[in-house]
Amino acid sequence: VSLDGRRGERIWRRPARGGAVLSARVDRTGKRILFAERVATGTPLPAALRRFGAWGEDVWAGWQLHVADIDLRKRGEAVLRNHRVLQPNGPGFYEASGFAPDGALLYVWTPAGQRYSDDVWRIDREGAPPVNLTASPGSWDEHGVYSPDRRWFGFASSRFDAGLRYPAADNSVLATELFLQRVLPRADAPPLRTTTFNTADVPTRRVVSRITWSPDSRQLLMQVSQADRTAPSQLWLLDVPR
Repeated sequence: VSLDGRRGERIWRRPARGGAVLSARVDRTGKRILFAERVATGTPLPAALRRFGAWGEDVWAGWQLHVADIDLRKRGEAVLRNHRVLQPNGPGFYEASGFAPDGALLYVWTPAGQRYSDDVWRIDREGAPPVNLTASPGSWDEHGVYSPDRRWFGFASSRFDAGLRYPAADNSVLATELFLQRVLPRADAPPLRTTTFNTADVPTRRVVSRITWSPDSRQLLMQVSQADRTAPSQLWLLDVPR
């Protein structure tokens, strides 16, 4: 889409019937794109549940990561080239989180297509062993992103609420907060809960998403939404300690 909003074109066509594309992210050079895509599995849900799925299938199954190079001299679907499809952790649910400052791929993976976002992972290069960055079984962890100066790793998590244990918990009551993990000079402290949108005096559950760092790593922008979607989402800007 052009900056003035007057021109837009499709650069990737979603997979055939039952397919989907999710959470496209571009690296800081503007030369690589990472997104998640769903490919039809051919495995139908039980008859009583098919109306809840995509074309009768489990929407949390059949996901993979898609990496491509960007060539803005081209138009349409020719903009993307050198396509690579990855399942670094094996089958399951994948969601692209983005690129680390050093070019590593960041993503969410949930095993066996379970219906939640399990942990944020990274791979330093395609084919390298994946590294778990959040390592909190049973909590919802998502939207992981490093600060440009590599001092901090920020992510959204439900780990503050012991009553939310996934996959048993209901997604409709999800609540997340922003957590920051110190990376430099040493990553030897546990992640710090940095926001308090969900407190006893707040009647609705709040969900943090779309975490974005300022270029100087001193501020962090996030979207905050009500889980029941009864009010518009808000944007919050957080000053980050040096």
